[in-house]
Amino acid sequence: MDLREFLLARIAEDEARARTAAEDGTTCTGGWPPQRLLVECETRRELLRLDLDQAVCEDADRGCGHSGTDIEQGRCERQSADDRPLLRALALPWSTHPQHRDAWLP
Repeated sequence: MDLREFLLARIAEDEARARTAAEDGTTCTGGWPPQRLLVECETRRELLRLDLDQAVCEDADRGCGHSGTDIEQGRCERQSADDRPLLRALALPWSTHPQHRDAWLP
C-alpha cells in the first residue's frame, strides 16, 4: 500500500462514518455535522487529484511523459506517492493508524 492508497482508504472510512451518522441523525467524532465531514472527504480527494495532476506535469517536464494512471500504479520510478509532500501532510491526522508508516511523516 502506498501513501495515496492509504489516504484513499482513510477517506473512504471517514466518508462511511459520516454517511452512517447522517442516516442516524447523529454527529460525527468531535461533534461535527456529517455534512461537514463529507465535504472534507471530497476536499481531500480533490487535493489528491490536484497532486496527481502536478505529478504528471513534473513527469512531463522531466521528459518521461507518464500518465496519471501510470504514476498512480507505480510505473514511473521517478514518481512515488510516498515522496509527495502534500500527501505526507494530508496523512498526518492518521499518523497513529496501524497502517501508517513513519517514513510518510513530513
